[in-house]
Amino acid sequence: MLEPRRMLYSATLKAAFNDYGTDVFVAFEDIAVPMSKLPEAVREVQALGRKYNVRMNLGGHIGDGNLHPAVWARRSDRDEMDRVMRFFDDVGKLAVRLNGTVSAEHGIGTQKKGLLREAIGSKNDGNSDTVIGLMRSIKKIFDLTEYSTQEKSSTKTK
Repeated sequence: MLEPRRMLYSATLKAAFNDYGTDVFVAFEDIAVPMSKLPEAVREVQALGRKYNVRMNLGGHIGDGNLHPAVWARRSDRDEMDRVMRFFDDVGKLAVRLNGTVSAEHGIGTQKKGLLREAIGSKNDGNSDTVIGLMRSIKKIFDLTEYSTQEKSSTKTK
């Protein structure tokens, strides 16, 4: 039963390289929605794929509401690349609308910074600045702790 899920990544890469060779751009999205919203999310992600006319595989680990639409495009085709980026943005907005998350397990990164602000705002009466400020403060604590641990470690080895 798990074999198709395990093969999703390699099957996507194979299809993408077969379509576009080395001029390919491949990206995997990462959202999660409440289990009760999963059928709706799957239908809407498929509809977004049709709307933007992108090549897509859709998988995930459905038992926890995670969806991983994988899309590929010709890197040199600006229009196709633009459609892929709009697809990703709309998939993230779909997750927010369905009371899910724009990043189920793989982090935010630069591509989803705007979506993070929107997602946090949707759960905090539009007040994302305070929450993001708090998250930055927490990150600084961990960064300082890591730096302090590295400093102690390097002085012990001298």
